[in-house]
Amino acid sequence: MASIAILVGSAVVNAVALTGSGYVEKIVTGDDGAMAEKKRHDKALEAYETAQARYAHERTKLLDWIEVNRENKELAKQNFTNTDYAFKLYNQAHPGMKLTMPTSRNSPISTSPARLRSRESLFLSLAARS
Repeated sequence: MASIAILVGSAVVNAVALTGSGYVEKIVTGDDGAMAEKKRHDKALEAYETAQARYAHERTKLLDWIEVNRENKELAKQNFTNTDYAFKLYNQAHPGMKLTMPTSRNSPISTSPARLRSRESLFLSLAARS
């Protein structure tokens, strides 16, 4: 009976060794290095799980940020459309006063060099008085 147990036990150890599971074989045979390897393996597994959770959290934050920016762009586009429509309705209601969207050419703010120099001299003269 003991010979059968030895035969089966050695067959199991050989089967485990031949399948490339040296780690399992060391645990079965009671090797001390196996426990150190198990601790190292568990520590690496915990680090991997932590990194994976952090990655999932950061990815979710990024996707949320992208969605918020998409919504903001869509809202800005809708606001421009609404403004254009408001100008159109105002011009229909008041045909004598044509409102147009301001452009750089008909804007009251001039950026010509002569105009900027006069503003600069005005600012300097006001600063000198105070």
